Formats: sequence, C-alpha cells, structure tokens
Amino acid sequence: MSDNTEKNRFAAYKMLGIETFVTVVTSVALYLTVDMGTARSVAIGGLAFIIPNAYFAKYVFRHSAGDSAELAMRWFYIGEVIKVFATVLIFSMAFLWSETLNEAALFMMYIVMLVLNIWGNSILMSR
Repeated sequence: MSDNTEKNRFAAYKMLGIETFVTVVTSVALYLTVDMGTARSVAIGGLAFIIPNAYFAKYVFRHSAGDSAELAMRWFYIGEVIKVFATVLIFSMAFLWSETLNEAALFMMYIVMLVLNIWGNSILMSR
C-alpha cells in the first residue's frame, strides 16, 4: 500500500477513536448531570455514526487504488452500502426498542459526529 493510503487509514481510525471518546465522555456527563434516557440517546446517536463508519473504513482500506482501482472502487461502494444500511438499522432499532429515547439528543449527537468527522478529517489530512 502507498504512503498516502496508510496516511488516510491512520486518519480514519484516529477519527473513529476521537469520535468514540467524545461519545463516551458526553454520555457519561449527561448521565451524571441530566438523566439516563438522554445519556442513552446520545450514546445511540454517536454509535449510529461510529459503527457504520468503522465498517466503511474496514471495506475502503481493503485494497489500494494503486494496486487495483477497480477493486478499490468496488470495496468503496460495498462499504458505503453497508454504512447506509447499518445507520438505518441502528436508528430503526433505537426508535423501536428504546422506551426513553430523547430524539433531539439522538439526532444532535449524530450531527455533532458528522461535523466532528468533517472537521477532524480536514485537519488530519492537511498535515
């Protein structure tokens, strides 16, 4: 794999770690200061972003475009489809199974993860 691929892989997994840390800290802080339902909703919102993106990263970095552009694109699309389905599945399960779901907290955390991912990756990739 090329140095650029390794740099991208490192940035992706570093962002997943940062996003996990932010989700855990935010959930614990809300559990201690607000209530369990809000903390659980924030955790689910964060995980609805983190888990699908972890699968996406796993599939995207299976092959380098330098090795085979066609194979790299195929795994990119497979990863993207899995990411979308996993996100929908997690949100669906949250709405079906959680009795104390705080929808605003759930979606706000998901949006925070989106912004954090875009911002963090732009910083990591500019280095």
